[in-house]
Amino acid sequence: IYLNYPIQNFILCTALLIHTYGMAIQSPLVMMTALSFTGFFVVYFFILEYNHPDFWKVGFSSELMEAKSEDSKAQTLQTPGSKNLVERLDIDRIETRIQKFVEDREYLDEEIRLSDFSAYIGVSLHQASYYLNNYKDLSFTDFLSFHRLEEAGKMIQQRPEINLLEVALASGFNSPSSFRRACLKFAGKPPKEFRNHILQKAALTGAADSQSMALEFQNQLG
Repeated sequence: IYLNYPIQNFILCTALLIHTYGMAIQSPLVMMTALSFTGFFVVYFFILEYNHPDFWKVGFSSELMEAKSEDSKAQTLQTPGSKNLVERLDIDRIETRIQKFVEDREYLDEEIRLSDFSAYIGVSLHQASYYLNNYKDLSFTDFLSFHRLEEAGKMIQQRPEINLLEVALASGFNSPSSFRRACLKFAGKPPKEFRNHILQKAALTGAADSQSMALEFQNQLG
């Protein structure tokens, strides 16, 4: 994982040299070969992100940077003797606004940030973070992931044939790796097992409902 950037630089330099050589000998085939190296990055980043999602921490993933910021913020706010930032606020009103946020499915917006959430519920950014960490025991990132995973479960139940990548993107996750992290954290299963679990649960529920209706019909006849 730590060879990530050296490998990228090596491939880019190699492609540049081959392309320059192709231009020097006026060979379209050699130049096209150099340009085809870009396909390597598509495959490389997909495999790297899927197997090592934390590699973005040394890069430029806004999602993980925000998650890290939230975690450090949570540790600061939860230190013993720290001031209760929502002590004088109407907790019931905050709960109502959060419920409205969930009912409106605002969490499906993959671009939503803590500042947007705090404005929606009518408190400051620090108060929103404090409330989630201390009253919900969740960081803002985990709060979104939890509800997005619930949405993914409903989607799988309603459309069993749907592709997992479609599920992830339609549920608000901006990458397969973030969907995978949510599955592991909140369901304790990787995406494929999570999907199978949802479908098995739906099948058992459907069978139980059918049996209950049959018994009720027999009772009515009796």
